[in-house]
Amino acid sequence: MDVKQDVAHILPENGRALVYMTHGAITAVLPLKESQIVADTELMIVLLRRMGYDVRRK
Repeated sequence: MDVKQDVAHILPENGRALVYMTHGAITAVLPLKESQIVADTELMIVLLRRMGYDVRRK
């Protein structure tokens, strides 16, 4: 079985998922719910500012 088949075997049939890897091997798969997002620090700052928070860097 090649890597693509291995990944397809453990991913959910529909939807999105986070795949965690260590040294090139899949260690965990976290299916995401429809309401969940994956955000980096910059996106979180934008969202907080849109909600009215004053976000400042140290």
